[in-house]
Amino acid sequence: MVSSYTELLAEHYKDKLDEKAEKYIHYTIDGAKRMQQLVKDLLAYSRVDSQAKTPTIIKSEIVVQDVLGRLKVAIEEVTHRSPLRDCQPYAPIPCRSPRCSKTSSATR
Repeated sequence: MVSSYTELLAEHYKDKLDEKAEKYIHYTIDGAKRMQQLVKDLLAYSRVDSQAKTPTIIKSEIVVQDVLGRLKVAIEEVTHRSPLRDCQPYAPIPCRSPRCSKTSSATR
């Protein structure tokens, strides 16, 4: 579409354009044609796999185990270097309120 309209402009203003404008029109037409070919090639490439195989149902556990197996070394390295590795994320926070002490519970 871009190259078509640019070609129409070039034909319509053929005698009125200087050399620089003709050069820009040539670049526009050439670029649009290359872009069109690129889009066609990408569409053809995207259809290669989708037409060759039919979708199948797989168990996600198998995929997760495979990924974890492949990432095992990386996960261990990060865990080993982590400054939080010795922390217990859900450790109980001591209550310092008088309501939490053993003596106050006996007087209730």
